[in-house]
Amino acid sequence: MTATAISNLVMHKSLMDHMRETRKNVARTQEQISSGRAVETYEELASTGRTEGIINMESKLSQINSYLDNNQIITGRLQATDTSLENIINSLFEFRSVLVKRRSALGSSPEIVTTINQVGKTTLSIMRDNLNLRYDGQYMFAGAKVDVQPVNNIVDQTNILNGEVTSNYYNGDGVTRSTKVSDSLTVNYGVRANEAGFQKAIGAINLTLKAVDDNNLSDAYELLDDAIKDIVNVRNNVRNSMSQIENVSEIFESTRVYFTQSIGEVINTNIPEASVTLANDMARLMGTYQTFSQVSRLNLMDYLK
Repeated sequence: MTATAISNLVMHKSLMDHMRETRKNVARTQEQISSGRAVETYEELASTGRTEGIINMESKLSQINSYLDNNQIITGRLQATDTSLENIINSLFEFRSVLVKRRSALGSSPEIVTTINQVGKTTLSIMRDNLNLRYDGQYMFAGAKVDVQPVNNIVDQTNILNGEVTSNYYNGDGVTRSTKVSDSLTVNYGVRANEAGFQKAIGAINLTLKAVDDNNLSDAYELLDDAIKDIVNVRNNVRNSMSQIENVSEIFESTRVYFTQSIGEVINTNIPEASVTLANDMARLMGTYQTFSQVSRLNLMDYLK
């Protein structure tokens, strides 16, 4: 074999290898542009030297997403609970204003007595309905017994037994529900219908409805005033829990954006850069085809098949 023949053979092989490699690069770049991902497997990711970091960020990102999903659910429950507490507090303020009239000089008139009886029954009804709040299939004021309606018929049944207010109307348990909203923070989000403020409020209304003299009305007023303060404190705790979750979730959202961007910088395709690379590879491939065609006397279509 002549030196020229050997040289042509070497050139032929070199051109073939170059075409295969360039075609492979073109196909990979086209796929990256089409899918938007620069790497598809951890094996490909290994070439970047950041496999462990990406795996850790993806794991943390998954954990953050789980916390955010859970926090959104708990926030919904807290918001529903807060609305019920607001309704109860407003109704108790209205009842207290009528009770003030009942304690006045004209308080014994039949009209005022009738009015406060009606408002009292209505207030008990509002309390019952709001304490029996069911959100997303769960009773919010029943402790851990989320499938049990917590409050019986308090409109027609007193909770005062032996001169003391009780929770004889309550069907739930004594569990205060809580949840982890981050690795380091657990918040209480459960409010029970047997808490002291609700017992006092129901008892105060019952005392008023059965009052026979000013002493009974005075006791009812003091009990109602204590009840409102207690329930307002309960609501403040609920709103504080919402605020804690909101603050934690804001941090999670920022961290999620950071991790997502960091991962994207590695695995997502930089379209402008990839387009330039593709154009360069295509130009290089076309030049190789032309050279190879001259060497082998074959046309370009033969190498595209």
